[in-house]
Amino acid sequence: MAERKQKRLASLLNQSNAANLSGEDQIELQSLIEEYFIEDPAKDESDSDEETDCNAGDFDTESEKESDAEDDAAPLIHEEVVTVTGEAHSSCEEFHNLAGNFAFPTVEAVEQFACKCKQIKVAAECDVCPEERRGCIAQFTHQEVVDFQLNLYDEVDMIVMGVFSANMAQGPYTESSKKGAQKKEREKTRVTYTILNRLVCKTTFMFLTGVGDKRLRNLMAHFKEQGGPCPRQSKRGGRKNNTKSLTHDDTNRVFRFIQNYAEDHAVSLPGRVPGFNRDDILLLPSSTTKGRVHELFQAACQEQGHRSVCVSTFRKLWAALLPFVVVSKPMTDLCFVCQKNNYRIFRAANITDEEKQELLRTQMEHLEKVDEERLLYRRQTAVSKEVVAEQRVTSLGPNQPCSRDITMHYSFDFAQQVHIPHSPYQPGPIYFMTPRKVGIFGVNCEGLPQQINYLIDEGASTTKGSNAVISYLHHFFGNYGLGESHADLHCDNCAGQNKNKFVLWYFAWRVMTGQHQTVTINFMPPGHTKFSPDWCFGLLKKCFRKSEVHCLDDLCDAVRRSTSVKKVNVPQLVTTENGQIHVTSYNWQAFLSPFFRPLPGMKKVGHFRFSSEVPGSVFFRESLGDDETEFRMLTDVRAVRTLRDALPPVIPPPGLSRERKLYLFQNIRAFVTPDKQDVLCPHPDV
Repeated sequence: MAERKQKRLASLLNQSNAANLSGEDQIELQSLIEEYFIEDPAKDESDSDEETDCNAGDFDTESEKESDAEDDAAPLIHEEVVTVTGEAHSSCEEFHNLAGNFAFPTVEAVEQFACKCKQIKVAAECDVCPEERRGCIAQFTHQEVVDFQLNLYDEVDMIVMGVFSANMAQGPYTESSKKGAQKKEREKTRVTYTILNRLVCKTTFMFLTGVGDKRLRNLMAHFKEQGGPCPRQSKRGGRKNNTKSLTHDDTNRVFRFIQNYAEDHAVSLPGRVPGFNRDDILLLPSSTTKGRVHELFQAACQEQGHRSVCVSTFRKLWAALLPFVVVSKPMTDLCFVCQKNNYRIFRAANITDEEKQELLRTQMEHLEKVDEERLLYRRQTAVSKEVVAEQRVTSLGPNQPCSRDITMHYSFDFAQQVHIPHSPYQPGPIYFMTPRKVGIFGVNCEGLPQQINYLIDEGASTTKGSNAVISYLHHFFGNYGLGESHADLHCDNCAGQNKNKFVLWYFAWRVMTGQHQTVTINFMPPGHTKFSPDWCFGLLKKCFRKSEVHCLDDLCDAVRRSTSVKKVNVPQLVTTENGQIHVTSYNWQAFLSPFFRPLPGMKKVGHFRFSSEVPGSVFFRESLGDDETEFRMLTDVRAVRTLRDALPPVIPPPGLSRERKLYLFQNIRAFVTPDKQDVLCPHPDV
């Protein structure tokens, strides 16, 4: 397309050049062309001046002056496209260079063309080439042929039919030149062909117009059918000739129907809807399907006698015209408050406007509170990243407690357990069996970022209670902590794992024993708990699904490969398959219970703070906008020395029962690679 435009532009410049403009007009045309095509004339002039000054002393000859004069008259457009000079073409060689750049016949083609016409024998001397030629083509100069071709452009059909209209004999009888001859009925149509008001034969006419014999016959048939010149329309392809294509009314009918349906059944919820990037979403109930809406549209069209569309076109128009009208997706782990408020808003069709405003206000207040909690999390993670950059920390510990006077942020959570052996090509029978279970507990340091994933074998599991959570956190701070003096933590609101009296007592114990100066623990609102551990768990599970895992070592490799470049995920075995302990579990419940008392109503509280300045106390507030309240959890101050010098009793791994070992040996062992069978599924008596 670009080449065609360049050729067209070049032809127009040549036409203006061949028009023999006056000197002033030619100069004005040259200046306009230079202003349009030359991007930076000053730069080009400065470059040429530098070259001239550099070589003037040695090569200032007459030949150089002549070449400089030729350069001044150089083409303004690239020489491959067109040659434009200040004068008209004056030789066959220049015309040959010009004609060779266009789609119309070259000089050689014009010179070699011979129509062998017997009716017209004209001996003409070309004003460009002094040679005699015979035939109809001899009536035209080379320049006239070029100009005629340029003027045709895309209107060849209409020009040819114009010749038919002017020169076609269409009467019912033929006309004879002989006097007294009888009139005969016309059998064939007779056309007198002319080019530039000059009589030519059919062969020359087709050569100059570029029309073949078949196209000429089709144009003549179309001319007769229409009774005069009329543009032809393609009988195949194209939207205009497609009787099945949608009209504007058809498209508008689909748009109006979906819009009206959304007004009756959809709801606009305040805040951003999970799973959608837009905030102007209109949610249809999850039970609604686009196929069902299309059925209703078809029924309405049949009832009113309008044209309907197929379901695929209906879906495409829906996606293109109303992308903000969506069907809500079934979801899990949602905020109960949001669900309750949204359900009431869904059912708010028959209530008063005041009640609707009250529902929306309640939901907006809840979302504002959630946004404040999320902002706190983002602010604390941003501070930890700045600290890591200043301290030039590249990896996790071990470090001595309070060895750095910094604040660091950590978050922790459990992931859904996995089963081994695992293969991306899962055999059918194992789907109905229970392979060996492995739990995952992650502690994430957002400042780096890096996450330690504790892989908990089924034989080492002491449930997901507070003893397990505190033991893994204690191991993390002792082996992977950055030695911070102030720790900020985030976790979810699970009461059995995190939000319980034993976890609070543990952090009070850490501050009392000098392992931290201050600790703040923030519980994220239920249903709004997506944070960094979930990101790392997602990467881990994605790699796990594609990996062959037949033992715990294979699982560790999958954890490392899940973030092989950044090394975000780090595996940490709790025990091996044979019971070798890597992370010790302690009975923190029995150890802390004699010295602390529970905080009343702690399930409603979202933020806790412990300080070494007030050992044994906790400062709490329900939300960020509330004032802190102090509560004394330590029952006896004299117990501080005892707590500082002692550790809880160790909980040994329970191991697998004989029945479980026998099940793995008889049912799961066959799905494990031979070199790992004795590791994962040994004989129960070994």
